[in-house]
Amino acid sequence: MNISSFSIGLTNKVKIAFVQVLRAIYTTPLPGFEIFSWNSDQTKTGIKIYRASPLRFTFYPMLSITSGRVNYSIKYHDSEEYSEDYDASSGEYLGTSFNGYTTIPITMTIWSKDEEEREKLTDYTAFFLRNKTIRNSFIEAGIEYKDIIISGETTEMIHAEPIFKNTISVDCVTEYNYYLGVDSEQILRQIEIQNESTF
Repeated sequence: MNISSFSIGLTNKVKIAFVQVLRAIYTTPLPGFEIFSWNSDQTKTGIKIYRASPLRFTFYPMLSITSGRVNYSIKYHDSEEYSEDYDASSGEYLGTSFNGYTTIPITMTIWSKDEEEREKLTDYTAFFLRNKTIRNSFIEAGIEYKDIIISGETTEMIHAEPIFKNTISVDCVTEYNYYLGVDSEQILRQIEIQNESTF
């Protein structure tokens, strides 16, 4: 089945948005946080910010961004909208565009070798995420969130040394859209769920 156009990569889009915002926040930190200044030159940066959990842990502090289960529940598809596309000249039906909303949970994990440093980075990051200007930047990118949840602090042994962790979680609502051409729709209409006795 060939879906003519589908907004795959929604999760990636949201994660990249968080990377961009967090790097901007840490590029020019507030007084007292200069040591954590992010720099695109990885030899000069005071913190590393990743779009996923790194395979190797070689630098601290760092901040990684991961996603959880994406919610494509029926309650969202009940509000799905669609519009049919027709050829302007012939009036021939070409396909249908669908759009709706889904929830993508995002988790930001702070990793540090110092317990107090972890606390500072957690509070600093959460403070800016709830800032109205920052939230408006996300809204302009088609991403909305309300709850900002800081989990309990944990310690993990990595390479035989304690690493202090904390996570900040937000449930992001964003729009999806896809287009089914007439050929794809015809294939879908041919699908039949058969009686198990035929297998």
